[in-house]
Amino acid sequence: MDYTPNPFTNRGVIKNEADFIGREEQLGEIIERLRTLQSSSVVGERRIGKSSLLYHLAQTGARRIEDGQYRFLYLDLQDARFHTAAGFFRVTLERLGVAPDTINGAIKDEQTLNRNLIAFTDQLESLQQRGECIVLCLDEFEITFKHRDQFPEDFFDNMRALLNIRTLAIVTASRKSLQAHALEKKRVCPT
Repeated sequence: MDYTPNPFTNRGVIKNEADFIGREEQLGEIIERLRTLQSSSVVGERRIGKSSLLYHLAQTGARRIEDGQYRFLYLDLQDARFHTAAGFFRVTLERLGVAPDTINGAIKDEQTLNRNLIAFTDQLESLQQRGECIVLCLDEFEITFKHRDQFPEDFFDNMRALLNIRTLAIVTASRKSLQAHALEKKRVCPT
């Protein structure tokens, strides 16, 4: 008798594509929205598979959409590099393949948020002009609310502007709805 390990004993993100089972309906709904660069939010309690769903989406999204112009990127915002806006911008652009010297020359910790937002937006618009459709899969999105001093209203306003003009799409995962987080922290809803 062959032994097949149970993937559900995995206590972390399921990274092996073959071990991810189910969630086809949810993936299908998200993919349909992403075809027109509309964003989505995955909400639920801890340990129900939100992170695995986002990771799997990042692995298989371009194939599911059947469009090579789509670039999916999974980012776990618990990583300390994402606890500042400058870190978020820098690491995101590096993982999208933007030359590090361009990023370091444009996005700096000591610069104002506005200058970094402009540099980040300029880089994303360059990718868009090359025909790339960027989808950020942002896990543990509530981290941005925890670091309020690093992610003020201007950060969310700029992200909303990028979403409105379809420069990118975002799929978030969080324990509460984004609206609930925003109301709790007395902020404007980020989507």
